[in-house]
Amino acid sequence: MRRVFFSQKFFSPFLYAALTGIAVWAALYFVRPVPSESFGEPTGMLGPYIQDISSTKASICWWTIDGTEGENDRVTGGAPSDWIRHHLDLSDLKPGKTYNYSVEGVEGSFHTFPEAGSPFKFVVFGDTRSRHEVHQRICDRASTENPLFVVNTGDLVHDGNRMDEWVKFFQISQKLMRKAPYFPVLGNHEHGSPIYLNLFDLPDAERYYSFQSGSAAFIILDSAADEVDGWKSTFFAEEKAWLKEKLDEYEEMDYLFVFMHEPLFTAMESRVDGTIERREYWSDVLEDPRISAIFCGHDHQYHHAFSNGIHHFITGGGGAPLHPAKKLMDETVKTAEIEHYLRVEVGESQTDITAIDINGNIIEKTSIKPRSNREPT
Repeated sequence: MRRVFFSQKFFSPFLYAALTGIAVWAALYFVRPVPSESFGEPTGMLGPYIQDISSTKASICWWTIDGTEGENDRVTGGAPSDWIRHHLDLSDLKPGKTYNYSVEGVEGSFHTFPEAGSPFKFVVFGDTRSRHEVHQRICDRASTENPLFVVNTGDLVHDGNRMDEWVKFFQISQKLMRKAPYFPVLGNHEHGSPIYLNLFDLPDAERYYSFQSGSAAFIILDSAADEVDGWKSTFFAEEKAWLKEKLDEYEEMDYLFVFMHEPLFTAMESRVDGTIERREYWSDVLEDPRISAIFCGHDHQYHHAFSNGIHHFITGGGGAPLHPAKKLMDETVKTAEIEHYLRVEVGESQTDITAIDINGNIIEKTSIKPRSNREPT
């Protein structure tokens, strides 16, 4: 295990770290948190947390209320102007290795993504926007899994345009985010917020993006843009064209996982029409047999459907008030009205997806074969 400690004790604008022959240069500035009871531990700081990670690079991000001059970007677009962004870009890292770090005495670690063929584990949950005590319990349970990373299927907060809600979100998530990179999906409650886009360093178009880990590809879509731009707008046409390109780009990957907030199938009577409309629009790309599974939120429950050889999971039990669930569609495999998260273990011969409730009980376990071993549908 390679150990790297980045300490804010240094006043030099540049820090050189030798990682067993690997050189890492990063702009680093001294940061002094401002005492405040409303901003969690340590006071006056959000983070640190890991972003923009791959097998060879990562960024350590954190926000403060006060800081010295440096490569810091003030929050714009509705966030308080006194919040300042800091980041530490690391490159030339080794695949599948653990790195430790420290920011203002707050210690964390991250594991770079593995090479193709290596197993790894990640967790998925969503709709964390309210009932903070539930959100905290889900984060605590997910943290015990020691996941490589986390995907939140959207509606991270109740109102994405309120900075105080994001502060609370980071307070709850901080221990998990210090060691597991966090990949968000835009939900309807984010309202396309510029604060969201500032807090998370995301590739591609930011509202939708992709990444790879091991032999799996991950595509994150923005299905909630109708809240901002109008359904079937130019935005969706551009996103769909991008998605088609990504499906071709990742054609040789063993697994291809898609994430979006609003689902294509539901266990809620009031939302059946919406899923029909979404399927009509997305079916030409989201029924592609190259897709292994689609993960969604929006409905505050657990729902597993199977259609055209693709598994569809709704994992919306991260904190928002639960919705009633019942079997309404032939595609439905399993439903559960309980808070939960998904543990996804990607292996060479199969991927196991386990739904685990807030009390640690298994709701359901599903296994998916890699693309090369899948039976034709």
